[in-house]
Amino acid sequence: NFSPCKSDDGVTLTVPLALINQVSAARCEYLVPGVLAEKVVQLLKTLPQKIRRNLVPVPEFAAGFCSGTEPSDTGLLLALARYIRSKKQLDVPLDAFRIEQLPQHLLMNFVVVDEHGRSLRMSRNFVQLRAELAPRQAAVAIVTPAAASTGTAPVAASARFAEWCFVNFTPTTEIVR
Repeated sequence: NFSPCKSDDGVTLTVPLALINQVSAARCEYLVPGVLAEKVVQLLKTLPQKIRRNLVPVPEFAAGFCSGTEPSDTGLLLALARYIRSKKQLDVPLDAFRIEQLPQHLLMNFVVVDEHGRSLRMSRNFVQLRAELAPRQAAVAIVTPAAASTGTAPVAASARFAEWCFVNFTPTTEIVR
């Protein structure tokens, strides 16, 4: 969304509440390919001058990183620090990057919606959003066929089974053509 100076400026990911635990916050740091290069340039510019002077020209260094790095579950800052080390033999601590100095449109915006599509919360900090809204995993009762036939109480989902207590499966039949 192109809305400079507004809260929803930039890339927005709409996440259903039921799927919030399946979204990788680290992968979302990479945004989309068209915006990644700009984000990396701005991240490099937040580094202290002692480090940044080894990475000039910054746009070309950022382009090299973007072309040689695929989005992954490794955080963007860690991937960038590893790339700097491999190319320049320079250790960059992760706290040297000043994320708070990035323009808001370079941080992904997350909108969590309920099952009816209504917006529950919006934030640029997905880890905090997940901590606040992630569905709590309650103990679910599982009724096994053996328990159903004997009338025993349901077993908690977290229980460990030491033996097969379910109905036997029919053998597999192979058909040769």
